[in-house]
Amino acid sequence: MRRSIVVVLVSIGLLSVFVSTAGAVTVERWNTPDTQLINPKDYDRSGVDTVNGKLITSVVLPTGYKNRGCWPVIYLLHGTAVPGEAQPVSLQWLQIGNGQLLTMNIPAILVVPGGSGYSWWVNDWWNGYRHPAWGSWVLQDLVPLVAHRLNVCPSRQDHVIAGLSMGGYGAMYLASQRPDYFGTAGSFSGVLSPESPNFISIYPEFPTLWGPPDKFYAIGHDPLALVGNLQHTRLFVGVGNGIPTAADTDDSSTARFEEAEFDQESLAFAAKARAAHDSIHFDQHAGTHTDATWLQSLTDMLAWNPFKPVVAKPRSWTFTTVETNGASWGYHFAFSHYSPPTQIIQFALSHGVFSARGGGLVTITPPAGKAVTGRIPFDIRSGKLVELNSARKPHVVGGYEKLQKISLSVQPAATATAPVTISFRTQETLAAGQEYQIGLEALSTTGGTCADTVGTRIVAPPPGKLVSVTLSPPATATTPGNWCSGANYAGVTIVQKGAPTNLLGTLLGYKAVTLP
Repeated sequence: MRRSIVVVLVSIGLLSVFVSTAGAVTVERWNTPDTQLINPKDYDRSGVDTVNGKLITSVVLPTGYKNRGCWPVIYLLHGTAVPGEAQPVSLQWLQIGNGQLLTMNIPAILVVPGGSGYSWWVNDWWNGYRHPAWGSWVLQDLVPLVAHRLNVCPSRQDHVIAGLSMGGYGAMYLASQRPDYFGTAGSFSGVLSPESPNFISIYPEFPTLWGPPDKFYAIGHDPLALVGNLQHTRLFVGVGNGIPTAADTDDSSTARFEEAEFDQESLAFAAKARAAHDSIHFDQHAGTHTDATWLQSLTDMLAWNPFKPVVAKPRSWTFTTVETNGASWGYHFAFSHYSPPTQIIQFALSHGVFSARGGGLVTITPPAGKAVTGRIPFDIRSGKLVELNSARKPHVVGGYEKLQKISLSVQPAATATAPVTISFRTQETLAAGQEYQIGLEALSTTGGTCADTVGTRIVAPPPGKLVSVTLSPPATATTPGNWCSGANYAGVTIVQKGAPTNLLGTLLGYKAVTLP
């Protein structure tokens, strides 16, 4: 017999905690703080992804949570929003099967992130601006927040990410971008081959999310192209075959067609993963694109045991990405937001040599040692960066334009809080609707309260005019502004008026600057 669950709301600062009186679990509801990756204007893209205007993440703490030193964690990602749906899509996992998730007695912390109903858990291509950055928000903001606030076990085998439909895609993609953190990834009726012709034809938002099909950003987000990243990750793929069961609440032609399509994509992904020697369990069963199918896959994954041992840290690996910054196996990488990758990037470690292939200027921070900055392609041998000959080719920047020669002078700050002045002379008349963006960005930062990106806009002046702008690190009511110490990057770009601040434009020039 299903237990009834009564919840009581207790407000604790940024946390809103719902406490179950059934004695089974405790459900905390976090009003996740806004960041530069996601802001309130991004919430409303689906119209159903907030609770009272807040970006809510739900956390389910297991029975006896306080009686153990640490617990494994499962991130459960939701699917797309349904037009006309009354409840926020961020509550999807808590509501399916009439709240069955809360009665399953899963021996792990469950994290159900909030998010846009059409986020796909990626940084939107959006004409090259790569914003809103839902994927980076999960990996760079939410995962560290959960690890800080809760007793999460530190090993890879105790970190699982899974999701349904859109969330199944998101789980595989995010796991591929942090293979050093997630030991297991699970897809339940997920879109595991978004570049398939069938999916492209039925999903008009594709160009906004991933850019033009068959181009670098779309390919770099396709799980089929990223199976090499998951070689040391345990994979679970559950999917229905499109044939309704008695438990299905929707046996419409749409629910059947969607599940049949995702069944074929899951089969293709499983085959390619096996060919790449990935550890994968394929679980096909009857069902349409409904709650019953997803709960069946979750139940099967738990029976399969997603917390079995995995390799802690391989001696050699390859990692493919199109992200602006991230991490793999202890190596952190950071391209400038002014000049993110414009082609697929591959990092690798073999026989102690770290290699970077593709193109662009990037800062690498190894597990031990100092950060180094270089233009790809290069190798790092014994801590020293060796650029290859092809690195001398012209740099390609966002919008596929070649770097234009423009000289910048920078008056650096004398202290960590003093302003920085950037000057340059204009060389051309900008087109209607364009303006200059002048900014300063940290090439590498370990987090904290420093200002890693600061920028300003100016209306296009006439050619030949000397322009000087002064930038100061932003301060808050409780924290004085200070720069990120070390290597920084001053840049001038051309952007469209009204485009998001501090994002991709046409790079005119840049200059490295060291700040205290």
